[in-house]
Amino acid sequence: MLNALFSGIFGGVDTSFMGYYFSMYSIYFMAPLLFPIFITFIHDMVSALLINISILLTGRFNTVIKDIKKVKSKYIWFGSLLGGPIGMCSFILAIEYTGPAVTAIISSIYPAVGLFFAYIFLKEQRKPYQVIALFVAIIFIIVLGCIDEDQTNRSIWGIIFALICACAWGSEAVLCSYGMKSGKISNLSAICIRQNLSMVTYGTLMALYFIFFHYGESIVIDSSLAYVGIAAIFGSTSYYCYYQALATIGVSRAMALNISYTAFSAIFSYAFFGIELTISQMLIGFCIVVSGLISAYDFEKRV
Repeated sequence: MLNALFSGIFGGVDTSFMGYYFSMYSIYFMAPLLFPIFITFIHDMVSALLINISILLTGRFNTVIKDIKKVKSKYIWFGSLLGGPIGMCSFILAIEYTGPAVTAIISSIYPAVGLFFAYIFLKEQRKPYQVIALFVAIIFIIVLGCIDEDQTNRSIWGIIFALICACAWGSEAVLCSYGMKSGKISNLSAICIRQNLSMVTYGTLMALYFIFFHYGESIVIDSSLAYVGIAAIFGSTSYYCYYQALATIGVSRAMALNISYTAFSAIFSYAFFGIELTISQMLIGFCIVVSGLISAYDFEKRV
């Protein structure tokens, strides 16, 4: 359970650094959508390289290769494709069409999607209070998104892309959890697949763009990109803990605590960058974390 909570904490640090960089970037694309895709590529490339280096330094290269070759790894490959390129691209497109507030609100239902799929396909049984606590946490996230920004744009395409994102992220958790458990594949191998697939996919998209559709972008590689690199370090740690939680405590419990990153991102944004927090934001953030803990904790088994 601690791994799931740490995934939310480190995910919050990741989000706060990425959010700060997005407020001060110096990269310009003729097509605005390409900027977040390019930054996501840089983020996941750094993350993948860090994971690959750690695998080599710890002497686990052969083990990871064996895991990747296992038949059950196909579920992790598919889940990684859904959660990474498809889920994140849908998230970016939703922001483009309908804004960050509405996107965050709709995409935050991914634990409910994962809960449903985990019940159907993995036969995960949840107690009533755990399900209620999960939906309470989601409601608090929606409230937090509503008070953060007065968003009036409600493009149907933005809503569709946000729903695709939620379905993709929820499905990723179920597929990767099943792949790790049934195939006895380590979480390190799973996150290696996830981040390398994401890096290659985004890298291919950017390469194709620069080969065929380059219109004179202004790309300034300066010290501000260090924030993306720092975010990638914490993001890698977050995903490592998240996948470990998926493999040990199950999909629904892992996601219930993973969504606490929304609250922790606000805390770290204040701690590192001085972004002010209101009393209501602090109270809602506290409720998100507590609801996640209640949803993940089994009071009978005390695990």
